[in-house]
Amino acid sequence: MKKSLLIGAVILASLSLAGCSAKKKTSSDGMNQITQTTPATPTTVAELAGMVASNHYSTTALYQFTGTFVNSSSWAYVSSNNTYNVQISGNGSTLNLSAPADDVNTWTDNTQASVTVRVSRSSKGTSVLVTSATVTSGATTLNDKVQGAFDSVTASINKQLGATGIDSVTLNGSFPDYNVNLDSNLNQMSTANLDSSITNINSSYTGSVSKYNVKPTLHYILGGKEIAKATNGGAAVIE
Repeated sequence: MKKSLLIGAVILASLSLAGCSAKKKTSSDGMNQITQTTPATPTTVAELAGMVASNHYSTTALYQFTGTFVNSSSWAYVSSNNTYNVQISGNGSTLNLSAPADDVNTWTDNTQASVTVRVSRSSKGTSVLVTSATVTSGATTLNDKVQGAFDSVTASINKQLGATGIDSVTLNGSFPDYNVNLDSNLNQMSTANLDSSITNINSSYTGSVSKYNVKPTLHYILGGKEIAKATNGGAAVIE
């Protein structure tokens, strides 16, 4: 009798574990996903784009393809579910994807990746949702993206000034803490004009990285001294 009970307990435990492994996981949009063991159907960017356009796809399938990310300057951050709307290209076609922010932080123009997606349909329309991605070449980092944005703003500001107003923006220890190294040319400004300039400059820098959901702390350095500071993406406080 005890042996029968033991065997029965083992069987029940096995069934319970099997039931757990077969459960569906829920995505960030709250919709049921296919099981984690569902095999992905190989396809291409062009084929999947055609399926989405013609509504000839399955919402219970995974699709896998390779492609190259493009148009990074137009990628939009969606704060409600911490994702980005991005574009990937392949076989002469471009496909819009919704991808987790942590993944997108390593992507930029010309990043190549193997991507697995599912297609979701709701009253708002059809979305292609990234479930996993493996970068094969051209990876980047969030720090690189932010530094690139800051360098672009620096070049634009100096061009508008017609002289060097900002020497550089450099990482100050840990990300996303930066020093904005102001040029000695700014010593010629009156205090009021300098304060106003820093306020405007700060808005340009923080605005340039808002699409990355980064809130930097910026230290404004002039002549080796910190004259202003903006904390966590906030306004610059003159010291």
